[in-house]
Amino acid sequence: MKKLNLITIQKIASLYEVIEKIHINNSRTVIVLNKKKVVGVISEGDIIKTLVHKGNLNISAEKIMNKSFKFLKSNDLNQAKKIFKDTGIGLIPILDKNMEIISYITILDII
Repeated sequence: MKKLNLITIQKIASLYEVIEKIHINNSRTVIVLNKKKVVGVISEGDIIKTLVHKGNLNISAEKIMNKSFKFLKSNDLNQAKKIFKDTGIGLIPILDKNMEIISYITILDII
C-alpha cells in the first residue's frame, strides 16, 4: 500500500513545506488537503511560477494550488495512461465519492 502522507499536505502549509514534501516524494507533485478532502494539487511548475511572481516561501499552499486537477475514482491504469500521455502530469490521485484520497498512480506505475 502506498504511503499517502508522502504526497499529501494540508492547505495551510507553507510553500517551503510543499517544496520539502516534493523533494521527499520524488513525484514532482503534492496533493493539497482540507482535513481529509482533496482540494487541489501543486506541481513543481506551480512552485516556479509562484517564486518568480511572488518570491515568498511563506505563502500558503491554498493560495498557489491548482483547484482544477485530474483524478480517478478507481485504479484504472488504462485511463491513467491516457491522462499521463495527454497532460504530462506525474501523479494522479484516486479519490472516493467524498473527494478523499484512497491511493494514487504515478507515471512510474505505468512504465
